[in-house]
Amino acid sequence: MNIIRFVINRKTFISMLFIALTMLGYISYRQLPVEILPNAELPFLIIQVASTQEVDPDYMEKQAIIPLEGAASTLEGIDKIESSADRRQGMIFIYYNQNVKIKYAYLRLQEKVSEIKGSLPEEFIVNVIKIDTEQLANMFMSLQVRGSGGIDRVREIVDTKIVQELENIDGIANVEVFGGRQKSVEIILDDAAAEAYRITPSQIRSLIAQNSQSKTFLGQVYEKDKQYFVNLVAEYTDVREIENIVVRRNGPVLLKDVADIYVGFKEEESFSRVNGKEAVTIQLVRDARVNLINLSHETRTVIDRLNKKLKSQDIEIVIQQDTAETMEKNIDLIIQLAIIGGILAVIILYLFLRNFSLVTVIAMAMPISIYTAFNFFYAYEISINSLTLVGIALAIGMLLDNSVVVLENIYRLVSKGRELDGAVILGVKEVWRSIFAATLTTIVIFLPFVFASDFFVRLMGRHISVSIVSTLLISLMVALFLIPMVTHFFLQRKIKGTVSNLDFNVVSPKNRLIQIYRVLLKSAMRFPPRTIIGAIVALFLSLVICFALSVDISREPELPDFNLYVTMPRGSTLESTDLVVADLEKRLEDIEEKQELISQIYEEEAILTFKLKEDYKKYNHRTVAQIKEDIKKRVRNFRAADVGFEQPQSSSRFRGGTGRNPGAGFERMLGIGTQTEKVLIKGRDFGMMRKVAEDIRYYLEDLSTVDWVNFNISDDRPEIHLLFDNELLSQYNVSPASIGAELASFQKEFSSGLKFKQGTEEYDIVIRKKNFTDKTMDDLRQLRVPSQSGDTHELDQLSRIIYSSGMSRINRVNQTKQIEVTYKLLSEINNSNTLLKAARDEIDELIASLDLP
Repeated sequence: MNIIRFVINRKTFISMLFIALTMLGYISYRQLPVEILPNAELPFLIIQVASTQEVDPDYMEKQAIIPLEGAASTLEGIDKIESSADRRQGMIFIYYNQNVKIKYAYLRLQEKVSEIKGSLPEEFIVNVIKIDTEQLANMFMSLQVRGSGGIDRVREIVDTKIVQELENIDGIANVEVFGGRQKSVEIILDDAAAEAYRITPSQIRSLIAQNSQSKTFLGQVYEKDKQYFVNLVAEYTDVREIENIVVRRNGPVLLKDVADIYVGFKEEESFSRVNGKEAVTIQLVRDARVNLINLSHETRTVIDRLNKKLKSQDIEIVIQQDTAETMEKNIDLIIQLAIIGGILAVIILYLFLRNFSLVTVIAMAMPISIYTAFNFFYAYEISINSLTLVGIALAIGMLLDNSVVVLENIYRLVSKGRELDGAVILGVKEVWRSIFAATLTTIVIFLPFVFASDFFVRLMGRHISVSIVSTLLISLMVALFLIPMVTHFFLQRKIKGTVSNLDFNVVSPKNRLIQIYRVLLKSAMRFPPRTIIGAIVALFLSLVICFALSVDISREPELPDFNLYVTMPRGSTLESTDLVVADLEKRLEDIEEKQELISQIYEEEAILTFKLKEDYKKYNHRTVAQIKEDIKKRVRNFRAADVGFEQPQSSSRFRGGTGRNPGAGFERMLGIGTQTEKVLIKGRDFGMMRKVAEDIRYYLEDLSTVDWVNFNISDDRPEIHLLFDNELLSQYNVSPASIGAELASFQKEFSSGLKFKQGTEEYDIVIRKKNFTDKTMDDLRQLRVPSQSGDTHELDQLSRIIYSSGMSRINRVNQTKQIEVTYKLLSEINNSNTLLKAARDEIDELIASLDLP
């Protein structure tokens, strides 16, 4: 083989070639982004419809969702359309077929939405959103800030001394703060003075808006050969500017005459606690182009410096979650595997070859193959992520096979007395087809993943395949070119043209393992039918064992962090939810394995995050599943709210910013997470569908085989409906706009929608009532509405007030209304195929027996 002769005669060239490829691979490795999930455009687009005011879901569906669905359905390549409509926003998920290019589909969908956007009611704001895995993983670090002096003091220090330091870190795109009250400019309205001058909160809001204008370009002027750009700037930068706003020209009456204006705090929209103590949470969002691990190290350095600086103020920043830490552990694991594999390879090969120099050369095949493979990563725009690391881990065990075969064959031929050049050439010639075929069969195994119809399978296959295929191809090149060259170099120096001092270590035929192998081999060769039948029997026996063990049953992972979800009745206030969560915290405070219990509390909903101690099994020798079972027993008779470990299907807050969890399919595919089943109810009458769903839920909850049942819709919320008398409105000269403005201000505080600027900071301007108490129905009836003539009238005089309830959400699939009843069978049922089939048959019979319309 002329090419092998060229290799052994051009040792410097081959050495420099592999050194250059390895160094280039190292440079590529340094340039590759590091992330938890590979960046990929998810195979769906989202049309988001936001409403500037609260509307009925049925109105949202008819006026916005249905027209937008109709426009989107005319596009090609759509597999399925799902949508939902609630009182503030609507979401339309458009799922595409496998071969559709999402970036082009995104442009076409934008064109369709732009065509129909103008025909929608003015209160709707429509956007087209494209989601990729990078956006799901950008929230890379979560921090808790704890300290004394109350939550408002902690929030003040966070806003003034911590946020700016974190924002200055190169690579952090955004810093989001939760918990505590935000600063605001408060206009505290004096009720008596406002009533005397007949001034309402809505009028004050309008006057503030009239006197404010963000920077607006007006044109250019010229003076002495210079061009000046004229901008209108009317922003509030001094509290006195707000105080001197004229609210009545007779007098005149200034705003400071009827209200006190000062810098204060907005009402809290959520509470955050850690182990029962209030805390402020900070979420750090990274720039997608930075190295995640380097950013994490730099951020930790800044946090350590801030902790030293703020220690005297009794403030501590605690890292709650760091995705880079998981990635770094994975990389360390790969390095550890490579080191262990290299050491084992050196030991085993040395026992056979007794030549440490040659064994070291073979061991070098691992770093050369891995680093050179990073060139393929860079070329195909593949990052270092969990999937590629898995691929490299799988490939490490196969890297040395080809090199060992080539080296062993050359070594054997030289020891038999062949001339060195001929031995190297013949040694490679005899085995190159075998090692090429062996490598190729390993590579083709991963090709079907690339053409899979499921997006997540295809994503996994692409990243794992590139990592394995590139690493194995480089190892094949190392075996065919580098190993022969280096072997020739070392043997040439050792034997110096003779073979008298070189022996091939032949295993003795008396070795017990060799004797057993020879007996089995002779038996297989003498009785081929028996051997074939035995192999077939072993195959079927393996299949039977696999089915008996239910290898397809997915199990929940043993993660030391898990969430407990609290769903309150519709209409619950933040304060009532807080009291319920405080009761839950008391029930769970004596769990010994618990390190921290983090509570995030909102109106109607809350989430409690358990963080277990690193050595939690030492306390009571319990698994995570057993700890969860203990928590279930503690909250079993808790009637103030629905409490469970499963994400409420009706909640958009618990299911991600888009109201869905795109990563759930990935978890299901990998066999992790909770496996659930669904009953779908489709129809036109959503009220009737809801009653059917409630019946199915009721009967499923009574089955002994069912663990829990959930809805993807929430309960109707209590409402007050106002029915106005149009004749009276005309007679009293009261406009609907003035009624709406007064009703909007029927609360303790409301935002004016304008900003107050102080240096680099911006605060909301908030209007509050001085002696505000929780409003009752009598307050609503006595709410005074101004007429266009300047008089005011009580709301009770203009309308009828009716107690009612309102629909909370409507879900649609392929332009048909749909409700999902999700349920999970007990673990012991899921882990047995026989019990699983019986349970499903029982549920099918139950649904079939219901008298459905």
